[in-house]
Amino acid sequence: MKIGCTPSELGESGEEKIRQAYLDYVTMYGGESYCLEPVYDPEAIAAMVREYDGFIFTGGQDVDPSCYGEERKPECQESAKIRDDFELLLAKECLRAGKPVFGICRGLQLLNVAAGGTLIQDIASEVDTGIAHPQEDRTVKYAHSVQTVEGTYFASILGKEPFMVNSFHHQAAKKIAPGFRAGILSPDGIVEAIESVSSPWIKAVQWHPERMDKDEPFSKALMEDFLRWCRR
Repeated sequence: MKIGCTPSELGESGEEKIRQAYLDYVTMYGGESYCLEPVYDPEAIAAMVREYDGFIFTGGQDVDPSCYGEERKPECQESAKIRDDFELLLAKECLRAGKPVFGICRGLQLLNVAAGGTLIQDIASEVDTGIAHPQEDRTVKYAHSVQTVEGTYFASILGKEPFMVNSFHHQAAKKIAPGFRAGILSPDGIVEAIESVSSPWIKAVQWHPERMDKDEPFSKALMEDFLRWCRR
C-alpha cells in the first residue's frame, strides 16, 4: 500500500520536510510511506489522488482563518499559505474521489475546513476548560483522557472506555463540516476526532498517535484500520 503524507513543513521556496515519525507510523504496520511534493494544478492533484492508496494529513501550523471565512484573532498562530493551498486542494479531491484519509492534529482541522467546517482559533481564550490542550510538559506521555461517542465508527474500533492521549494543539473543530460528526471528545467537550458519516475510511484525530509507543493499543488500532481500508 502506497500512502502519501503531506509535508509537516514547507520552506519559503516550497521545499518539503516531514517528521520521520509520520513515515515510521505507516511502515510500522506494513504500509509504504512517502512525503508528498506539493502541486497546485487540479489535474496534477487528481493524478496524485489516483496514484496513492491513501493519504495522511500531518500536523503543523494553524490553518489560515480566511480559509473558513473568519478574521484572524490575536491568539491565532502562524499559518503557511502554500501549505493551506496544497492541502485544501488535495483534501477536497480525496473527498470527491472517496479516497481513504487519516488526519492528525492540524490534519483534523484541515479536513474539517476542506469539507465546510470551522475552527476554534484558540481553545484557552475561547473555551472554559481546565485542560491544557497544548500540554505544558512535552516529555509527558499522556495529557488527558478522551472517550469515543456512542454509535460512531471510532467506538467500534477503539471501544467505549475512556483512554489517555497526548495533546499538542491549541485549536480544534468548532462547527463540524456537513457529512462529518464528532467521534471522540475530551472531558471538556473539545472534539478530539471526526469521522465521515458515510465513509468510515475518512477520519481524523486531534492528538498525535505517531508519537506514542509502538505497542500502544489505540495508536496501533487506528493505523491498522486505516491501512485495511487502503487495501480495499
